[in-house]
Amino acid sequence: MADRREAGDMLSTVGFLFSVLREREKDRGQVSYLYELDVAGALLGVFDGGGGDAAFPGLQGRSGGYLAARAACAAYMDRFGGGAAPGPDVPDMKALLQRYLRICKERGAGEDTDPRSLSCSAAVALCRSARAGVDVQLQWVGNARAYLLDEEGLKQLTWDDRGDMDAMEALLSGAAPTRRIRPDGDFPLHTARLSVNRPSLLFTATDGCLAGMAAPMELEDRILRCLVTAPSPGAFETALAASLGAGEAELALSGACLGFESFEGLKHRLAGRARQLRREYIEGLEACDPEEIQLLWTRYRQGYERLICRPEENEEASAT
Repeated sequence: MADRREAGDMLSTVGFLFSVLREREKDRGQVSYLYELDVAGALLGVFDGGGGDAAFPGLQGRSGGYLAARAACAAYMDRFGGGAAPGPDVPDMKALLQRYLRICKERGAGEDTDPRSLSCSAAVALCRSARAGVDVQLQWVGNARAYLLDEEGLKQLTWDDRGDMDAMEALLSGAAPTRRIRPDGDFPLHTARLSVNRPSLLFTATDGCLAGMAAPMELEDRILRCLVTAPSPGAFETALAASLGAGEAELALSGACLGFESFEGLKHRLAGRARQLRREYIEGLEACDPEEIQLLWTRYRQGYERLICRPEENEEASAT
């Protein structure tokens, strides 16, 4: 947990950071995250290995998914960490990711190692304070996502590399992404830019955060319930770690509070949305049949997808 208090225009302030990490086996999981807070803003990201269990004997027998998630995380930290300026161009960042994964392949692969297991999804948000709010630059590939949560509800910002599947279809099918970061460079690196002009929670998350949920709106409900009942940022983070996912699902989440002067102010501002969400979508959800859940989702997705950026769009958006 990182925290910073500043005087001045709180709307452009990046406040406390929060994170969750769950691995099946400590220090051997296929998920990773980053967060960093500096004078200019924040860097957030999550990385989810492609499920490859093939061991790389030259790197302590770690799996391809483990190595890919951590190599991609290291590439973003090396490029953007320490308050580095925005950029670089997508081809440059893609080349850097490719180089880091190639190093793992060259140093770790044995004769029988399948190098295709060296892959991961990623979602990264670079936040920089601006005159009229917070400027957010997104990069992603695969099925890791970026989200924004404010008084109007949760909004998915990034569209998965799973064809035309919406969040509900992806949740029900459990389909793997069609593209991931790979050492051969055969992957897209999607980008989008967002201007956040109201107090919000911005976070990146792997798909394991939705494990065991009946519908995407449950993610918003769990986050809000943990938030409004927590006495402190640390308690919020602890409650979130216990609430997300299900079973042995690995997951990672990395987030930032944007534009709130205090934790109590954050809770107060989102308490009304928490009550509305439970009243309109969550109460009685367990008793709903699949058709009823689909009707709820159809209504919920109108706000949920309002800021979403499909990979081919790469346009600027404004959360006002």
